Amino acid sequence: AMYGPSPPSVWDSKDLIDMINPLWGEKDEAKRIAGWKAVDKYIAEQAYVLPLIQYAQPIVHAKGVNVVQHVSGALLPALMTPA
Repeated sequence: AMYGPSPPSVWDSKDLIDMINPLWGEKDEAKRIAGWKAVDKYIAEQAYVLPLIQYAQPIVHAKGVNVVQHVSGALLPALMTPA
């Protein structure tokens, strides 16, 4: 629903359609992934998507635990490992 030119699309601008369309047929996985990452970055830089909510996530941890922040900023238990 986010991809134009579908009727309920919110990303209906020609710039995004032109960036996304070639990715549907890209057979090289590395190029396809790099292309989608470029689209994600462009969407963020152009502020096509704005976060509506932000929250604080307090955490208590022990010295024996490595806490690694997810790229999104969230703290996920799966990313915590023994020190």
